[in-house]
Amino acid sequence: RFTEEYAEQHGYNIVVGCTDSNYDKEERLVESLLRRNIDGIIFGRISDKSHTLKVLDQTRLPAVIIDRPLEREDIPSVLIDNYAAGRIAAQHLLALGHEKFACITGPQDIAIVRERTAGFCETIRSAGKLIEDKAVVEGTFKYETGVAAVDFLLDTGKEFTALWAQNDYMAIGAMNRLAERGLMVPHDVSVVGMDNVQMSWMLRPKLTTVAQPLQEICRNAVDIVIRLSQQDNQNPQTKAPTVASEQQNLASQQQRGKIKVVLQPTLIVRDTTTVPAGKTPATI
Repeated sequence: RFTEEYAEQHGYNIVVGCTDSNYDKEERLVESLLRRNIDGIIFGRISDKSHTLKVLDQTRLPAVIIDRPLEREDIPSVLIDNYAAGRIAAQHLLALGHEKFACITGPQDIAIVRERTAGFCETIRSAGKLIEDKAVVEGTFKYETGVAAVDFLLDTGKEFTALWAQNDYMAIGAMNRLAERGLMVPHDVSVVGMDNVQMSWMLRPKLTTVAQPLQEICRNAVDIVIRLSQQDNQNPQTKAPTVASEQQNLASQQQRGKIKVVLQPTLIVRDTTTVPAGKTPATI
């Protein structure tokens, strides 16, 4: 929605496509968009295994990747500091006095998931606390995997009073399953989500979450695409490609790849986190 609003303010229309987490559909969608004479493309890949860049490499079309870039890519990107997201969640729970932690991640074949997990676990361990490897459960960012992760943690005897789920939907699934299994949030288990989706503040109790600056992400992505498109229009390539022009294009693409906007996540404290029973807030 924010992307569409910002684009319309500059006289551009948005064509939206959904990949349904299907790699082949993702590639076909990008190829279809390229045939429609669009001015630029903003996309978030499914995972590190996506084929999208293979298609985009064949064109000089301005493109920006949001949310899931890789360090080695020569493509502009707008993202949040995902390591910081994990650190913020851990610091909040540590400050409340928690000592037993669990985490529900997204798919580990996505770079930002590994960064979030590292930020969370390393912050806990640097504070002298323990989070077992088996208390870090891989999910898919879907509600159902929040439910399944809680079942796994409880059925395997993992003890935890604090849980971070790497998106709000998994956090909500976890909260509901904890309640079904007789554990109260936050009295028995404090829960933190991520993304600050609309539902997060409609729940009772309202979900504490790590918010992404979605409006800023969208605004920056639109601004970059428009700026690159205008540069291309001022310097059109009208001659047949030569070795020199190909080298120039490569250099231009590498320069574009240096465009990287990193935004900071923020913690929104609501009702699903509290001091564990018998504890007082800690100072870290």
